[in-house]
Amino acid sequence: LLCIQLAISARLMRKAKEDHVPVMRSGMEVNIGGAFRTVDVEVSPMSGPGEEEHYLVVFLNEGGANGRSSLPGTIALPETADAKDRRILLLEREVRDVRDQMRVLSEEAETNTEHLQSAHEEMLSSNEELQSMNEELETSKEELQSTNEELITINEELVQRHAELKESRDYAEGIIGTMATPLVVLNAQLRVRRANPAFYQAFRTNKEEVEGVLVHEIGNHRWDVEGLRRRLMEVLQHGVEMKGFEVKHTYPADEEHTFLVSARRIDHLGPQQRLLVTMEDVTDGRRSSDALQRLAAIVTGSRDAILSLDLEGKVLTWNLGAERMFGWSAKDMTGGTLDPILPAERKGEVKQLIARTVAGEQVELFETERMHKDGHRVQVSLTVSPLRTADGSIVGISQIERDITAA
Repeated sequence: LLCIQLAISARLMRKAKEDHVPVMRSGMEVNIGGAFRTVDVEVSPMSGPGEEEHYLVVFLNEGGANGRSSLPGTIALPETADAKDRRILLLEREVRDVRDQMRVLSEEAETNTEHLQSAHEEMLSSNEELQSMNEELETSKEELQSTNEELITINEELVQRHAELKESRDYAEGIIGTMATPLVVLNAQLRVRRANPAFYQAFRTNKEEVEGVLVHEIGNHRWDVEGLRRRLMEVLQHGVEMKGFEVKHTYPADEEHTFLVSARRIDHLGPQQRLLVTMEDVTDGRRSSDALQRLAAIVTGSRDAILSLDLEGKVLTWNLGAERMFGWSAKDMTGGTLDPILPAERKGEVKQLIARTVAGEQVELFETERMHKDGHRVQVSLTVSPLRTADGSIVGISQIERDITAA
């Protein structure tokens, strides 16, 4: 009976907690001093400090002791009812209450079961979602691994490209550094970015005096030549190549040199455009060319026959003086021997002259005879000189033949 009472009291407390209102139960039997009494129980929730829960439990005499009236739901027993009948009624009441409580508990259990079933289904759904997420993560892991492999491959290619670019740059630097032609790189403002050693040597300057300086201000404005700046800007802006722009450069000692300036735009640098400019010194070539032209004029205008032969005795050159003296044109004689102008008794004379010259003998004013195309003989005086290459080797002879017939 005590357990049933405690269960009923606990249920009343739970009911008061859920509804937040006082709850009363009538007709509860309690043991007081060894005697059973029927009382009414009222449970009220109370607000206390903190989060701890408190309840006020009031026990009242059945039928309203101390002036209280009988509470609703109280079953009054006849005065004549003996203790057994009272006990039976109380037990029936308790059984009824327990049944109600069990029904409520059963309903709560069903509700909890439904909640658990729903939670189980949610857990299954969550598990499926987690499994799907795990599969996605595995897929992402494979994709990341594939991406990582691609990045490794790209990095290796970049490293290789960097090595190739460095090799190409070193190769280009080596070519520029060893070039005998002065070379300079200009930026979009025509300022010198760099120059090669040949440039510094040719213009007798150094890196500190040149780099960062406008090209027309180098060497106290010696490159401020009319038309050069305009041509360089055309190359820079329109990409047209400039070749062989002639510039006269005067050194401090009044020594004038002639340079052929060529320029080309470097397009692969994007907005940071550059100009590659070369300056070829043609002074010596021009001097040699002028000397050769003067010599050619002398040879061409000479009244003497001037001709050259290789070591086999074949004619290499034949001037106008030879044409007038012997009647044979250069076209007739070039590539052939001197047999058409040699008398029969002097056919071996040319080989002897070649041999004497190769042996180092000076042949001067050697008098002999030649045959004119029309058949008459011409008395000549020969001077023979060796033809040498740049290394001093003799590759032929030259002959100057003067007509001494009249003499």
